[in-house]
Amino acid sequence: MWSKITNASFKTKVIGLVVAATLVQGLSSYVNFRMVANGVESDILSDFKIHPEALGNKISAQFFERYGDVQAFAMNDAVQSLEPQRVTEVLDKYVQLYGLYDLIVVTDRHGNLVATNTKDFEGKEVQTKKLLDYNFKKEEWFNAVINGTFTEDKERGFSGTYFEDFKNDEMMKAAFGETRFISGFSAPIKNAKGETLGVITNRAGSRWIENEFVSTYKDFEKLGKTETQFHLINKEGFVLIDYAPVDLGDKKYEVPHDEKVLFAENKKENDFYSHINSGIKSWSGYSVNSEHKELEVLGYASIENSKWIPKIGWTVVISESKEEALAHINHAMIRFYAIFGTVLFFAIAMSIWFAVLMAKKVESIISQLVKNSGEVSNASQSMASQSNQLSEASTEQAAALQETVAAVDEISAMVEKNTDAASRSQEVSANSRNSAIKGKEAVEQMLRSIEEINQSNQEITSQVSENEKQMNDVTQLIKNIGQKTKVIDEIVFQTKLLSFNASVEAARAGEAGKGFAVVAEEVGNLAQMSGHAAKEINQMLDQSVQKVEHMVRQAQTNFSSIIQSSQHKVETGNRTAQECNVVLEEIIENVTSVDTLVSEIAVASKEQSQGIREISKAIGQMEQVTQQNTSVAQSSSHEAEELSQRSSELNHIVGELKVWMTGDVDGDHGSNPVASPRSKSNSKQSFSEPRKVIAFKKKASPAAEKSKPQPVATAEHQPPSEPTSYKKASGGDEVIPSSDDPGFGE
Repeated sequence: MWSKITNASFKTKVIGLVVAATLVQGLSSYVNFRMVANGVESDILSDFKIHPEALGNKISAQFFERYGDVQAFAMNDAVQSLEPQRVTEVLDKYVQLYGLYDLIVVTDRHGNLVATNTKDFEGKEVQTKKLLDYNFKKEEWFNAVINGTFTEDKERGFSGTYFEDFKNDEMMKAAFGETRFISGFSAPIKNAKGETLGVITNRAGSRWIENEFVSTYKDFEKLGKTETQFHLINKEGFVLIDYAPVDLGDKKYEVPHDEKVLFAENKKENDFYSHINSGIKSWSGYSVNSEHKELEVLGYASIENSKWIPKIGWTVVISESKEEALAHINHAMIRFYAIFGTVLFFAIAMSIWFAVLMAKKVESIISQLVKNSGEVSNASQSMASQSNQLSEASTEQAAALQETVAAVDEISAMVEKNTDAASRSQEVSANSRNSAIKGKEAVEQMLRSIEEINQSNQEITSQVSENEKQMNDVTQLIKNIGQKTKVIDEIVFQTKLLSFNASVEAARAGEAGKGFAVVAEEVGNLAQMSGHAAKEINQMLDQSVQKVEHMVRQAQTNFSSIIQSSQHKVETGNRTAQECNVVLEEIIENVTSVDTLVSEIAVASKEQSQGIREISKAIGQMEQVTQQNTSVAQSSSHEAEELSQRSSELNHIVGELKVWMTGDVDGDHGSNPVASPRSKSNSKQSFSEPRKVIAFKKKASPAAEKSKPQPVATAEHQPPSEPTSYKKASGGDEVIPSSDDPGFGE
């Protein structure tokens, strides 16, 4: 797999790299998107748990009001009078004022009708005559109130009202000629002695909770959720409210009363009801709709708060199709796929365009490199040939220089005259050297003394800095303590003032202010304790001042000791400097003697220098030219060899670059498309052939030649004055040595 990738062409690699990078980026974006989507989905499910709880809180608040309304009505003077006309007037006002009650009935303790409202909240007449013949003794609410059986939860403050769950009330048919879906709130009417005079019942239409459902739906509608459905289920699992606004069209703000659903549809068959049976008060998740057989997002919450009686057992359910609930996530997913597909398409297109453009450009560069590589190879061979010619010229110049060396040897005998004077100069120089050594030792002693003085000065500086730092710390400590003492004094003053004022106020209050007087006394005690603390802090200030004085005295002692030590070392340095002065005077006298002897040597050498000057000039010129030629020859030869090697390496690199661009179709990594046979053969011939080197020896002086036997003249040890040696050096196969050879230097 990897070999296929490395052998692919440059275009294929670029396109593959861009596509892989785009896919990796897309995959990471998709994973990130799914994480965000899962978080949003979790939030949506959480909302379907929160909204039922909020709606349940609204219902319980309405229930709390209705529970207390009937007891408040029963305490009305007109109602307690049981005078029909007065009771009717009051009940009509209640119905119109609240707008929630269809019928309010007042009976005596024997079940006889006393009075009722004359119209409902919409103005429809109540058939009072039919209610006169109605038997209220058979009603559940009447018997419960007379027997003192109420819907109660005294721990939550509910007592004295009997609540009836929603139902189609037959009494409403007698009053209005039709059954109505209502709930009842009933309470006893008692006099001042607590005796039951009668019963009052408020027959509340379902709108007292339906209004809360409609209000909640409007909030969902603002969020764009129009298909949300709302249900209210009693503890038996039957539906009390079934509100699906999306199915109601223009009447979406009206809650229908479908007899086929209310008290007929049992939600126990639904998946979510198993959670209710298990005692889970609130839950949200996915559930299968029993009617449409589709997956929906559903959340429920059993009404459970301080304004509700839990044993009633109502549960609020809010549901929505999964497609509608997750619409935003699904739309975002579609947009993600569309954007990613577009990006991938443009990435591939741009990578193809870029790869083709770069391939053409790089192929052009490779072609130029191939051409230049060939030219460099030919130039390197030409340089190698010229280097060989330069080396031959250097050989001829070296032979001429050899003859000049013989002449210089003859002049060396003249220098022996100066040996005696040099010996005397050496003795004087030795004395000067001894004196100089003594001066050096004295100077070193002086330098060490000065260094010790310097260290003493540094110790003084360090001690001063340390003392200064300590002084600053103590000063800062004293300042801080002083500031704290001021704050404590102010607190003590304010506390005493408050204690005094409190005592005055307590005295004014008389007997009722005794407890406050005790508090004022304790506050005064605290103030006194704070004053003592302030005094202790002042003592700390005195101690700090003493510490500072002690530190100052200690610092003065240290400074005196260090200064005395420095003075002693300075005196030692002065004495050492005086000794140096004496030694240096001796050196000056010796140097003067040496200067006289050197002058004599200069006079003796003057005539020698006249003859040697001309010879040295000629030898210098010849040696300079020879050294330059030899250096240039060696450098050129070496550079030519290096250039040839670099040319071969360049050919190899160009070959690999070409394989990288076009792909290794034949699998030949070692081919060199630009190497020429001519360059290989010339390079081998120029730099691999062994060359002979002749070593020249220095001609011995006449005295040295008399003391040792003469060697036999050979091809390698021929006297420089013989013409045959020059011919071999100039025209033979041997090559003159380089300037680094010891024989050549001599």
